[in-house]
Amino acid sequence: MIERMGHRATAPPRYAGLVNRLVTSATNYKLAMVSDLGAALAFFAFGLHQFVGARTVAGGVTLLGFLSFGFLEYAVHRWILHGPHSVARRGHAHHHAEPTALVATPLFIIVVASLAIWKLLSLACPAGHAALLVFGLYAGYNYFALFHHWEHHHRPNVACGAYWRRLDGLHHVHHQRPGVNFGISTTIWDRVFGTFQPVSETTHNVALERHRMAR
Repeated sequence: MIERMGHRATAPPRYAGLVNRLVTSATNYKLAMVSDLGAALAFFAFGLHQFVGARTVAGGVTLLGFLSFGFLEYAVHRWILHGPHSVARRGHAHHHAEPTALVATPLFIIVVASLAIWKLLSLACPAGHAALLVFGLYAGYNYFALFHHWEHHHRPNVACGAYWRRLDGLHHVHHQRPGVNFGISTTIWDRVFGTFQPVSETTHNVALERHRMAR
């Protein structure tokens, strides 16, 4: 997930303390996963109910949203969480310092952002199309959030596909070299923007050893 937003230096102490407690709460972390899944399904149901047209078009709109999330993930990670000094950047630094800590965006933030995106899209296309596009984006976000959780909390000997093991290794490279491998669920945009860094055997072994020690 897009981690921890809040820091004493840029917000009133009371507000910063409240935000810090919320984003580092295990309850918030778990509820956010449930609420994001529920919100995605709500967009899906609403989209199907409002959509007028061929099913292939509905599927294409949903797929477009899902594929578009890869760029959104890359852009937020690179240009906001690793961008200019901000509350979000300082919060993300906490994740780099403690990769296994249960930190997450306040559970209502992604829901509100998705509703705002849907409202804007509805100005340019039918509500059903907009809802399915947002569902695709939300599906991409949920995939990212679950996969990112797995990357930092799985046991190294858990069986998984070669593709996911490779992405896991690339993300550990990012934690060692924060200027590369901003994509978590895909490498496409790192390759496009020249920030892709392959995994060396030594780097991957070091990452696995650190993960074992952290547990």
